[in-house]
Amino acid sequence: MHATDLSATPGTPAGQRVRPRRHPLLGGLLIKDRLINEIQLEQVLALQEQTEPRPLLGQILVDQKLITPHELNVVLGKYRREHLLGDVLVETNLVTSAQLETALASQRRTDAPLGETLIELRLITERQLKHALSIQLRIAFVDLDDRSIDPALAAVLSERYARHHRVIPIARHDDRLVVAMSDPTDADVIAELRSCTGLRIDVVVATSDALGRALTRLYGSHGDWRPVDPSAIEEVEPARSAPSARATPAPGAGEPGASVREPSVMTPGNGEPGRPGVALDALRARMDPLGHLARSWERWLDAIDHLVRERRERRADVDRVAGQLRESQAALACASQELEAKTQALTRLEIAHAAALQEMEVLERAIGELRTRHDALLADRQFAIDRIGPLLRQLRS
Repeated sequence: MHATDLSATPGTPAGQRVRPRRHPLLGGLLIKDRLINEIQLEQVLALQEQTEPRPLLGQILVDQKLITPHELNVVLGKYRREHLLGDVLVETNLVTSAQLETALASQRRTDAPLGETLIELRLITERQLKHALSIQLRIAFVDLDDRSIDPALAAVLSERYARHHRVIPIARHDDRLVVAMSDPTDADVIAELRSCTGLRIDVVVATSDALGRALTRLYGSHGDWRPVDPSAIEEVEPARSAPSARATPAPGAGEPGASVREPSVMTPGNGEPGRPGVALDALRARMDPLGHLARSWERWLDAIDHLVRERRERRADVDRVAGQLRESQAALACASQELEAKTQALTRLEIAHAAALQEMEVLERAIGELRTRHDALLADRQFAIDRIGPLLRQLRS
């Protein structure tokens, strides 16, 4: 959360700092860069207070054509300012700076999300929080009570997964699936939906109560996967078998762990609905441990799903390594065949070399014999010359 001025305010406890703002931070930055003046800012702030739900200051400035979207993005990027949830709540006048400081101090003690802390302090409602989240994340806020959902979408996502992760498919267009989530910041769920469905996921935000009622409409009020003790059902069977008895959904129906129907018990005299009897109290007492057991099973199922996903990933890694090993073995076999062929060629060359050496030795011996005979012939010639020379000289004389 950014602030232009952090100082103590009279009337606040010692050590507690609030964030007084003469202008919202974004307005001050725009005035600093001379994109708007103070008169224009005051007019826009007055318009913001008259609009419900209150939009962000930057959105109004762009709508009024006082600045362009590019100029707004340049200012936000220049000062590295991101819209945090606290910024959105303060700029839309849902909380004051002092209230935000109080909530942040409580959050630091409990380590709970800021939105939950604000709701627990009764500073905002869940609907206001979800609207602020839609502004912060730039996604749509949808009132599921006013929206009809195609029953065929129940086949896209299992009921157990939808109820556990508080997500429901509400529309499908070609390769895009629109889902409403109670927590649109849960990136793991969005990634799982994209991976499992093979579709591009568009996220909208909705309140938890409306989401629970939409889950009930899509999957049915009896579609809860949690087990129920038969003995608990038998105890309320007489009340259900009354001719005029009607089962009314318990508060929070459609939410995990709250799908039990509370029967209205009829008084025998006047036919007016009376208070539930001992059997209903016994049913509630038995359903509490069943709810804990169901949540334990849910955690175990999630752990098993996680292990199955890890096993599939490891199996895929093993298959990939096995494929690489098979390719390496094929390359090794090919190299072995080439090496064997080269070894055979080398052996033939060695044999030919040995034969050439033998032939060379035979030729050397033949050459030696020829030299010996040549030397003998030279000696005979010299002997002949020595013998014939005197005879020729005598004949000449």
